[in-house]
Amino acid sequence: MSSSFFQKLGRTSTIMSAEESRTSSPTPSASAGESGSGSPVHSTSGTGTGTATPVRRDVRFKTVKVSRQIQRSSPAPSEYASGKSYQLDILKRLNKRKKDRVSKPDKPEVEKKPKGTRDKPKRGSRAPSKAKSSEFVMSDDEESEEEVEEEEEEEEEPVEEVLPDGSDDGSADEEKNSDKRPKPNDRPVDEDREILDDAVFSKHSDAPTILQSADVVTADSPGYEPYFPNEEGGTYIELRYPAMPAVTERFNLLMPRQEDYDPLIEVQHIMQIVAQFFLPEDEGIKIFTADMQDCIIRRIKRAIKRKSLYALKTAVDEYNAIVEQFYDDGNEDIYRQLIISNLRNRSNMATVAHEILSHIYSRIVSPHVKELRKYTAFSNNVYGELLPAFASKLFREVELTSSQVFLDLGSGVGNCVLQAALEVGCESYGCEMMDNAAKLADKQAIEFKQRLKLWGIKTGSVKLITGDFLKSEEIGEILKRTDFLLVNNYAFDAELNGSLINMFLDLREGTKIVSLKSFVPAGHNITTHNVESPINLLKVEEREFATRSVSWTDAPGNYYVSTIDRSRIAKFLKSQE
Repeated sequence: MSSSFFQKLGRTSTIMSAEESRTSSPTPSASAGESGSGSPVHSTSGTGTGTATPVRRDVRFKTVKVSRQIQRSSPAPSEYASGKSYQLDILKRLNKRKKDRVSKPDKPEVEKKPKGTRDKPKRGSRAPSKAKSSEFVMSDDEESEEEVEEEEEEEEEPVEEVLPDGSDDGSADEEKNSDKRPKPNDRPVDEDREILDDAVFSKHSDAPTILQSADVVTADSPGYEPYFPNEEGGTYIELRYPAMPAVTERFNLLMPRQEDYDPLIEVQHIMQIVAQFFLPEDEGIKIFTADMQDCIIRRIKRAIKRKSLYALKTAVDEYNAIVEQFYDDGNEDIYRQLIISNLRNRSNMATVAHEILSHIYSRIVSPHVKELRKYTAFSNNVYGELLPAFASKLFREVELTSSQVFLDLGSGVGNCVLQAALEVGCESYGCEMMDNAAKLADKQAIEFKQRLKLWGIKTGSVKLITGDFLKSEEIGEILKRTDFLLVNNYAFDAELNGSLINMFLDLREGTKIVSLKSFVPAGHNITTHNVESPINLLKVEEREFATRSVSWTDAPGNYYVSTIDRSRIAKFLKSQE
């Protein structure tokens, strides 16, 4: 799920080698980092008689190409004993830092300046950089390597939030989550929703049995390699959660070679969620700040970049200590009210729900995605998912609340069923007849129940039914109480859609039905010939979903919101009297 953020870029810098100026003949030489094609440096010296000839000052500079990918750690002193320039190594890293700043993909091009000039600091709150220009030749007593490292840390650009795209409140046409803490009243509030699980927060709940990240991604997993290959003891870290800090989850320090589940990226996401919604602001900013100024997540990113296992573990230990101390400091009531206040907001709850559900999906479903693609072509049993942001948008549009009932016919692996129960807190039901998908749905439901103990969030009841919804008596009973019916009928044939319409006769007045195909033909009107058709119960609105809303295409498309409205038939019959 991650991709390479860097490109191989080179930079040319010019320096004068003091040692070469003392050579006895004008011979070409290559210094560290040069390809061997540099210009010769001319100098004169004594001939061994003990009298030194003054060094000429008309010395030519040598061109050195510096690769962007440079080892940041300090080489051992012995590496410089053979004539390599310690100053050159520092200069390389200074040039790399400068090149990084002007090569950000989302920054405007930097105007080229004459050689020897220095850039003005971009941020008024920062002190001017002490970094030398690429033409400056440092002496041994001017600047130590430790000072260079401090300057690089000061000039490092702010990093954007770590939450993935689509982790907002679900609206594709609204602005993404603000970098600042969300305002308390920017989304509708469901006052009847019970947010926290009292059994968990009263410490009367058993420790959860979860599928740990380290169980999913191991050293034997294909496509993964160690984050810290040269470090001893660099195999895993353990992370604490807000509701049960005594319970830890293990994450192996393995990095995917391609876009795939990345344990350390998930660790950063968890930390950000905890900082924003489960801790008071003065504690949360120690873990995450919008501009990434001296916070734990920034130090984790820096540790990964520098391949420093010690720095990574130190940052994780600091996070764990904050979570554990805040929970056990005797302020349980304050802690509970803080979380309730934050998660009562529907936008905040949607963000948290998306993150928790992604943890479950990556552990249960992702390793078995290929199995879900085993279906009969051109049949009604083609698998496809509505993505979390789109589902949140639907919950909001139909005004689903915690006191209502949600039903998903053709629920697949149960994503929308679990999301409705967590995000909205309502009763949530699903029915799926494909065996592979139904088995994964049951496993997700088990993990869902256990993992939520780590967060202390109370959800609506969840029930997943395996079988044909057209023949299930239990589904027939649930339909009579349903407030929001979801049917992903994108691949359903006309016969199956017709059978579904007959089921709608049992729905209550005002029930909302969301489908990917309309059940009512375009231009349909009630007439004396079709007045008894069930489709006359439906008042239909066509709407458009945004890009990346469904799993089978990145393109936008249409969906349909139908409302059970029997008054339309009554009005027509009255007009015929």
